[in-house]
Amino acid sequence: MLDLTSFANQLDALCRTLPEVEAYTMNFEPPHPAYRAGKKPFLIVGTDPSDPTLSVKMPLHDQPLCLEDPRIERTAYIGQHGWVTLQLDRGFAWEEIERMVTHSYRNVALKRMLKALDERLQPN
Repeated sequence: MLDLTSFANQLDALCRTLPEVEAYTMNFEPPHPAYRAGKKPFLIVGTDPSDPTLSVKMPLHDQPLCLEDPRIERTAYIGQHGWVTLQLDRGFAWEEIERMVTHSYRNVALKRMLKALDERLQPN
């Protein structure tokens, strides 16, 4: 069973490595932690213990490829904008989460944010 607290802490640490990311809470029941790059959301965590999820905003042209994975579905209400949801209770590797989060961030980040990220990732 997924330890949501540990997962949320690890996810928060990952998101805080990305330039100009802000954490906020979406007012659902239960509340959903979410992250935005500047003013644009790119990640929503569904914290219902019986249905833990991770929703990310993908480019529309990438959405069909994501949906080939049986653990991923089109996000309700916002899927038409490229959002997909990973059912966390169906298993995942942390590397998958890192890729999805980073790809989603890159999809919404401004050019200056992407430049800052790429500069951080370049070896010295």
